[in-house]
Formats: sequence, C-alpha cells, structure tokens
Amino acid sequence: MRTLAATLALGAMTAALAASHTSQCKYSPQEFPDGSLSYDITNLIPSADSGADFIWDDERSMDARNFTFQFNLCQNTFSKPSQSCNANLNAPAWQHDRNTDSCYALGGDLSGRVSQQALSIHDPRRPAAGFNLRYWGGQKDFCSENGESFSRSFTLAFMCEPTMTFPSPGPLPHEEFVRETSPCVYEAYSFSQSGCPTQCPVYDG
Repeated sequence: MRTLAATLALGAMTAALAASHTSQCKYSPQEFPDGSLSYDITNLIPSADSGADFIWDDERSMDARNFTFQFNLCQNTFSKPSQSCNANLNAPAWQHDRNTDSCYALGGDLSGRVSQQALSIHDPRRPAAGFNLRYWGGQKDFCSENGESFSRSFTLAFMCEPTMTFPSPGPLPHEEFVRETSPCVYEAYSFSQSGCPTQCPVYDG
C-alpha cells in the first residue's frame, strides 16, 4: 500500500509540475489587459519521456572558445552537457566550453518556490514582433566587473517569422545566433512561428 500511495503521490506531483511549466510558458503582456496580445510556446516544451533538451551552438564562431548552450523551456534541463557540470545544481540552461570542458549554469533552479524566469516583450515599439524568455541566477564563477560579482543569465528571444519553425530538441546541436551582450549575460535568437502572437494565424505550406 505504501508503494502504491507513493506512486500516486509522485504522479500527482509530476502532473502539478507539468501544469506549472505549461502556465509559465504562456504570456499575456500587462500592457494589453484586454488579452488582445498573447504568446504561447507550451507546444514546444519537451516531455520528460523524451528526455531531450535543446542544444545550440553559436553559428558565428568568432573566437577560439567553442561554446554550446543546452537549455529547456520553462523547466530545468533533463541532463547536463558534461560531467564537469556541478552535480549539485539543477538549471534551465547550461553553457559548455568544449575546448576546456568548463560548464556553468545560466539560470537558477526552476523547481524551487521562487521562479528565476521572466517573459517580456522583445521590442516595446513593436510588441507583436516577438518576446523574450529570460533565466537568471546562474553560477557566478568568473563573473565580476568593477569588483562586483553577479550571476550568469540566459535570454531566448522568440522572434516572429511565420514561414519558419522552431528548432527541435537534441541530441544534435543546431547552429543559432548567440551573443554575450555583457560579461556573463547571454542572448540567443530564433525566428519562427513560435515567436508570433496567438492572435496571428499561421498556415503551413
């Protein structure tokens, strides 16, 4: 009976967590209280059964560093890019340097009570052009400026492009545009249907 009770309790917790992730991937900007503008990427959230995360490489390869970014949407990643990643941390996004095998969390644990995630309009002048999903509270290693340390963060910009689809999760990496806007602050961009408001009809073909 205890085993059955524990199984049922685990199932209920899993369902509640899944519902939480779903709600966190829906966005109705407060600037549009009438609901005339909203975004929804719940259909992109990988299932726990798949165990697949999104894996992106910076397409520019501007320097000797060879960074790979592994992330999930509105939940922690199912795995980590390397055994060098801190085994005691859970995070929604990771940065892995394949040259040095260094690995850092780019956001705080999303399974906690305080969510370290936010959604916002990408460009207030063009609110229907896309939105941002931002994680913060990552590791602070080697992140300091003017004597002050700060946490790593990762922002994924969903830009509206009705003719394109969002890249599928792993295991093979996709080459996408990723940049470091300031020390330890990373932004990734994707142009796809998923960045379009739900009020804008999108047709296949």
